[in-house]
Amino acid sequence: MRTTTFALVGLAMSISAFPFPWTSLRRTSDSGFIAADELNILAPVRVGIYICQNADWVGPCEHLLNGPGMCINLSDQLAGEVSSVGPDPEASGCTLFEENNCKGDQMAGLKTPGESNLGLSPQAGRFNDVFRSYICY
Repeated sequence: MRTTTFALVGLAMSISAFPFPWTSLRRTSDSGFIAADELNILAPVRVGIYICQNADWVGPCEHLLNGPGMCINLSDQLAGEVSSVGPDPEASGCTLFEENNCKGDQMAGLKTPGESNLGLSPQAGRFNDVFRSYICY
């Protein structure tokens, strides 16, 4: 019985000590980035988007920060009321959605500096005072 217990404890310890390279993320600095050493990839910890109710960045405005790849629903005050939108420079881009929970028609590939007037943009015109959720990456 002791030999079996000893063998099981030894096996459990060796399995828990096995290095998994995909788990070795670490904070590299206060810059807000984490690095996966094995892959040399930098990924933003948070990405931001600046949104205003009126064209040309006229308020009320909000700067929202969230994790990359997260679907975010706009607040009741801003949902369907945004006319200016721009991702932070750290974001690769953002996708706007017509409905909550990142559903419905979408406008993909929004990049910095964004759109100061969604109503005048040929691609984004239909999203002026319409979009309700977004994903930035």
